[in-house]
Amino acid sequence: MRILLAAVCCFTVWATSAQTQNTIPLSKLIDHLEGKSSVEFSYDPAIADQIAVPDNYTDLPLQDVLFVLNASYPLAVKQVSEQFYSLAVKEATYTIALTDVEDDMPVAPDLVTVVVNGTPISAEQSGTELNFTLKPSAADSIAIYALGYEVADITIGELLTGLYLKVPVRPVRIELSGVTIHDYLTKGIDINPANQSIAIAVGDLPLLPGETDGDLFASLVALPGITTPDNRPGNLFIRGSSTDQSLITVDDIPIYHRGHYFGTISPYNPKIVDQVEVYRNGFHPRSGGRVGGAVAIKTNEATDHPAFGGGIGTNTLYASAYLHTPISERFGLKVGARRSYPRSFNSPKLNAISHMIFAASALRDTSGNIHEDLEVLFEDFNATVSFKPNNRNLITATGLYTFSGIEYYARRHDTQEESQIENIGLNVNWKHLFSQKLSSETSVTLSDYDFAFRNGDALHADPPPINGPSVYALNEIRDLTVLHELDWNVSQLSKLQVGASYAYQSVDHRYKSFGPRANEPILDDGEQQGHTLSTFANWEWAPGKKWFVQLGSRLNYYSPLSRVDFAPRAFANYYATNALTFKGSMGQYYQYLSQVKGLEYASGGFDNELWRLADGENGQVIDGQQAMLGAIWHKNKWTVDVEAYAKSANNVTQYSEVRILRHGFYLTADYETRGVDLFIKRAIGEAWNLWGGYSYSRMHITLDTAKTTYDQKYSQPHVIYLGGSWQHNRWKASAGWRYASGLKGHNVYFLRARKIYNRNRQQGGPNAPTGPNPFERVPERYAPVHFLDLSASYTIPKTAERGWSMSFGLSVINLYNQQNLTDEVIRGGGTRNSDLLKRQAMDFAPNLMVMIEW
Repeated sequence: MRILLAAVCCFTVWATSAQTQNTIPLSKLIDHLEGKSSVEFSYDPAIADQIAVPDNYTDLPLQDVLFVLNASYPLAVKQVSEQFYSLAVKEATYTIALTDVEDDMPVAPDLVTVVVNGTPISAEQSGTELNFTLKPSAADSIAIYALGYEVADITIGELLTGLYLKVPVRPVRIELSGVTIHDYLTKGIDINPANQSIAIAVGDLPLLPGETDGDLFASLVALPGITTPDNRPGNLFIRGSSTDQSLITVDDIPIYHRGHYFGTISPYNPKIVDQVEVYRNGFHPRSGGRVGGAVAIKTNEATDHPAFGGGIGTNTLYASAYLHTPISERFGLKVGARRSYPRSFNSPKLNAISHMIFAASALRDTSGNIHEDLEVLFEDFNATVSFKPNNRNLITATGLYTFSGIEYYARRHDTQEESQIENIGLNVNWKHLFSQKLSSETSVTLSDYDFAFRNGDALHADPPPINGPSVYALNEIRDLTVLHELDWNVSQLSKLQVGASYAYQSVDHRYKSFGPRANEPILDDGEQQGHTLSTFANWEWAPGKKWFVQLGSRLNYYSPLSRVDFAPRAFANYYATNALTFKGSMGQYYQYLSQVKGLEYASGGFDNELWRLADGENGQVIDGQQAMLGAIWHKNKWTVDVEAYAKSANNVTQYSEVRILRHGFYLTADYETRGVDLFIKRAIGEAWNLWGGYSYSRMHITLDTAKTTYDQKYSQPHVIYLGGSWQHNRWKASAGWRYASGLKGHNVYFLRARKIYNRNRQQGGPNAPTGPNPFERVPERYAPVHFLDLSASYTIPKTAERGWSMSFGLSVINLYNQQNLTDEVIRGGGTRNSDLLKRQAMDFAPNLMVMIEW
């Protein structure tokens, strides 16, 4: 009867405690019993302090409390004498039940391991539960391992509080992309050997040589395998692929122009950019439409900023500002803007840029002087709005506007001329999390690219006049892209991504000029439309700890040619040791929208090539292949990365003449690139990073009109980059020295220009060339170029008393003012010896920067 009453009492106490949910430490209960019943206990305070018991145990008689402690807890209670008791931990059998926190479903016990002090112990399954026997101590460490879930740690207090434990576990999202090598080049630049991408965290990026403003394109040039042969940061060649063959996006918005001021300043405000992902060896099958590399610029979510903040800044090229502010707990807004100064503010760096880009243009007269009566304007605006209704959904809208323009008075034609580029884009992205294993992403993108060159009475006419003396060249790209993707974490070792996309592209062009000896205008116009429907799949698999494999494919249907293209891609990595990784990749790529190579579409000599869709007549589908083998070693603050690669781009559209002429025609060429990139970096302490890179490459071109293979114009067999950065407290500094082989003088464009020159000379006439042939002095290859760039900055940090920070920066490009001849060009078909104009890289160019942020 006593046992029965005690059991009823125990049940009553348990039910009451379950309702009240109030507990006290066992040590406090013991103190109460000693005072109430005039008894004494011998026990370990370290154990008693961790055991929680219902506070209403204090209302029970002494013997009932002792019975409950002995029956329901892993405790042995013994009466040593009439007034003295001992209390100690005893060996007991525990029962645990694991449940998934996502769906509250039980986790199969055969996937569970109990580890005590780092050693697994034996356990028995009982239905959905697991039983194990243990005599715990205060110093024990107990962990529960379940395959596919995060490790659950059990404290001694939880273990001693009851013999039955319900343990919630959270599914783990396994990153299958291998080991990320942090600080690959310097802080903020990491490499992922698995998908062979380089990630640049713009907010963490320290100074790079020649830059204090975080210019994104200028930062990319420091990476091995990426060059700017004509020394304009926007003219990025990713392992030989020309600018139009590499995909550049801002939050999925495609960018079709090379940057402000004709490719010298990237059109992206770095203060609103979160990360830049660079792909040199091909890219994920979710992306298509290019045969080269890819640069994905991503703005961070506006909801990432819980507080109001922003900044304003200025340098010798432009003024900038940005702002982020929470609209509510679920809404966030972020905006950024930059704008150039009036032309009257002519800084030393702007002068150096002008001399470089206007060297072989209509703005330089026969004496080499640049016209003074010109106006240059560039500006860009970005805005991001994020809405996060709950933890499973995120909707982000990004808007982008960039504009670059120049107006000048052309004395030769006695008329006003202008050249403008405008890129507008909008992207809406919705990310939805079904569970920790399944998620989706939907993206809708609108984009409009406008290039316009006009003069005379065509300046403000829309449409421009067909008759009259005016000249114009217009090119517009409008596109709509819809993409939907599902991501499924199949298991701990594999991940599957499948999706589909639809792209609509409309490309218009209108052109009017005059032949060298004809009064009748040369007119060319056209409107193209194309629909591309694509499906893609990508499987990531990590068999064991040594391998990572990524297999993908993309299937395209291109409507103008009713063409179906299959583009498989593969990446593989073998982790030989913790320090050494071998890697390889190969893939097929297709491009339906590209630029016509070698065609100066607009007058003025500003290097604006014509964008066209492949139609099978005046433009072909480019098919490209890429393959790479390499290895990367990272240990003891050393990084050594080597990659050998081969690339090809076939059916690249060319034009037979420098300008559109009546007898001109479109042709195609095949491009091949072979090369090796070597990169070595050493981190010294926390302050220094030193690196060196060497690239060897050969770039060839074969025209479909000839069987002869030529070196490409932009082929630079040897490129060397030595650099270093230093950061200590408020100071940052960096330096970099670049050396590169000169451009190929006797290239396809040289041969074409020489042919035009000789043709004009043979045909005679008042404008026929006279005197020595200027092409006879053009070298086989121009002299090597080299630069030394420096940067330094100082920051006044933000404090609790001072709610703002301020940064000062100084950068210098080409410190020792090396005169680097890039190439020479014949303008207007070569009517006089003086038309052989030299193009030089940027001269000595200092820049000051001030930024205030709060």
